[in-house]
Amino acid sequence: MFENELYLTFSFLVILIFGIPHGAFDASIAITIKNDGEKNLNLPIGRIPNLILSSPFLYYLSFLIIYMLLAFLTVIAWIYWPFICLMVFLLISGIHFGRGDSNDISGNLDYINSVFVHGGLSIIVIPFAHPEDVSLLFNVLSKDSSKLIMPIINNLIYLWIACLAFHCYMRLKNKNKGIRVIEIAIMLCIIFTMPPIVSFIVYFCFVHSPRHTLKVWNLIRVSQKKKNIIISTTLITFITWIMSGYGIYFLNEIEGFFRATIQIIFIGLAALTVPHMILIDYLLPRSLPINQNTQ
Repeated sequence: MFENELYLTFSFLVILIFGIPHGAFDASIAITIKNDGEKNLNLPIGRIPNLILSSPFLYYLSFLIIYMLLAFLTVIAWIYWPFICLMVFLLISGIHFGRGDSNDISGNLDYINSVFVHGGLSIIVIPFAHPEDVSLLFNVLSKDSSKLIMPIINNLIYLWIACLAFHCYMRLKNKNKGIRVIEIAIMLCIIFTMPPIVSFIVYFCFVHSPRHTLKVWNLIRVSQKKKNIIISTTLITFITWIMSGYGIYFLNEIEGFFRATIQIIFIGLAALTVPHMILIDYLLPRSLPINQNTQ
C-alpha cells in the first residue's frame, strides 16, 4: 500500500492541510510571549536584546530566522546521523503528543504515566500493530534501522499495556475524565484495523492538531488581533506547503516518489517538531504567567 502513489499523495495532502497548520500558530505564540513576558528579566524573553524587543518587525523576523535555522539544522543532522535522529524524533514526538493529551491531569506519577500512554499510541502501538509496513518506513528514513528499533518497541508494548491499565483505572475513578478512556479505545480500534499511515493521520490531524489549535487560539487571541493571527498563520502555512511541494519535486528526481514522499512527511515533521517543542514545551510555560500546557 505504501508504494501506491495515489495513496501516498492523499496522505501527504491530508497531513499538509489538516496537520501542519497547527504549528503555524508558533509565530503568534512567540508574539504573545513577547507581549506578556518581556517585562520580567528573569524570564527567557527578558534576555533578548532591547533592540529586537523594541521593534515588532525585528522580533518577528528574528523568530522566523531562528525557527527556520533549527529546522534546517535538524534536516542536516538527519543526513549525517539518520538513525540517531530517527530515535530522537520518535522520543520527542511521543513526549510532545503525550503532554498534549495530559495537560489536565495532576499528580506526578499519574501525569508521567498518561504522557507515556498517549504518546505511545503513535510510537509504540502503531509499529507493534503493523511491523512490516512500519519497518519499511523506518528503513526508508534510516537504512536497516528497523532491526534495532522494532525489538525495542516489541518489548515496550508490555510496559505500555501495564501503564494503560493504570491509566484507565485512574480516569474511570473520575467520571469527568472517562472520555479519555473512550478516546484511547477508539484510537486502538483504528490502529489495529487501518493502515499505519491512516492511523497516524487520524491521530495527528484530527486529535492532536484540533486540541492544540483550540488551546493556542484561546491563549493568543487575548493579546493579539484576530486578523493578525490569521494572516500570520496563513502565510506560514502557505510557505510550508510550497517548501514541502518543492522538496518532493526535488527528491523525486533522486529518490523516486515513494522514498521522497516518506522522507518529506517524516523528516519534515521532525524538522518542524524540534523548534515547535522548544517553543511550546520549554519557552511558553516559562514565559507566561500561567501554568498551562498548550501542546
